[in-house]
Amino acid sequence: MTVIDAAAETVTETPTDDRGTHSTGPTGEGEQRIGPWRRFRTSWLGTPTVALAVLWLALVLVAAVAPFLLTAGDPLAGDIAQKLLPPSGDHWFGTDQLGRDIYTRTVYGAGLTVQAVLVALALGLTVGSVLGLVSGFAGGVVDAVLMRIADILLAIPTLLLSLAVIVALGFGTLNVAVAVGITSVASISRVMRAEVLKVKQSPYIEAARAGGARTGRILFRHVLPNSLGPVIVLGVLEFGSAILAISALSFLGYGATPPAPEWGALVAQGRDFLAGQGWIATLPGLVVAASVLSANRIANALDDRSER
Repeated sequence: MTVIDAAAETVTETPTDDRGTHSTGPTGEGEQRIGPWRRFRTSWLGTPTVALAVLWLALVLVAAVAPFLLTAGDPLAGDIAQKLLPPSGDHWFGTDQLGRDIYTRTVYGAGLTVQAVLVALALGLTVGSVLGLVSGFAGGVVDAVLMRIADILLAIPTLLLSLAVIVALGFGTLNVAVAVGITSVASISRVMRAEVLKVKQSPYIEAARAGGARTGRILFRHVLPNSLGPVIVLGVLEFGSAILAISALSFLGYGATPPAPEWGALVAQGRDFLAGQGWIATLPGLVVAASVLSANRIANALDDRSER
């Protein structure tokens, strides 16, 4: 037997199992090639809790953009003859003391709440990212001054800082959003700074400097894109925190004025009926809780994947 014949006899066909994966040898040992369906099932979106969280937030966004797709009612129209009705097929969340459909008001309230959340996120992410980027890249006195300001903001309780800003700016949904956005600047800037400090020590940054790249090009072409991952995760987490903060401030009466159906205001309007008609406050409150928990679950899933 020649050497070629002997080698041919030792070659074995790579087996294929019924799941569509291919092993590297007859024993099935070694790295396996995973099919697209299995890859989806093992991804974070394939996790049931994350899928439910994504679905819930998608419904919230639909309610914010096109509430007429989820309800045909008028959030301001009431029928005093149907006041304080419990949840039923006609009124999924029941009715309030003025006969207004609470489900319709909750759906339309998503628009006010989500708009305020997006304003708060835009302010917090923009200002916080810029401050963290400049602080981490410049270093020295600039870093020390900016981070001391961030420490001062972090030392003040979030609700107290928000109330101070609202007192200075005045009541209203927009001012509440600005206040919540300001409270998130410090945490976002610190996360961005930490990532910038890590990225700017990377070999490709040193190579760009050695190649004569300008500071602006290095900063915006290399440092910024590679520092955004944790900031995006924090942004998703802040989405839920902003919903909770804006709803809390609206509950206290600093947000939209009645009869605007803001989520926090809906809960506040039902607190006088908790003993006999608890659904007026409880069901909008559960919507707020589900939205916050969904954002937190998605943020945790993104964080887990970024660490792999």
